[in-house]
Amino acid sequence: HVLLGVALGLGGALYAGRLFGQFLLNGGTRDLTTVSIVTLVLMSTAAAASLLPARRASRIDPIVALRHD
Repeated sequence: HVLLGVALGLGGALYAGRLFGQFLLNGGTRDLTTVSIVTLVLMSTAAAASLLPARRASRIDPIVALRHD
């Protein structure tokens, strides 16, 4: 899901950059460094958001979890 969101977001960002590029003063609409950094930050955040709960859940005995539900 994260990769799909990143792909759609990058496509939308490039499209929006073309649309609104005329309003930017001295700003490039395809700054590869900024797009790369933002993509890495968002993917790292998504990884942390999914790994931390998964790690916590892996410590619980499955039988105990099923009986609790």
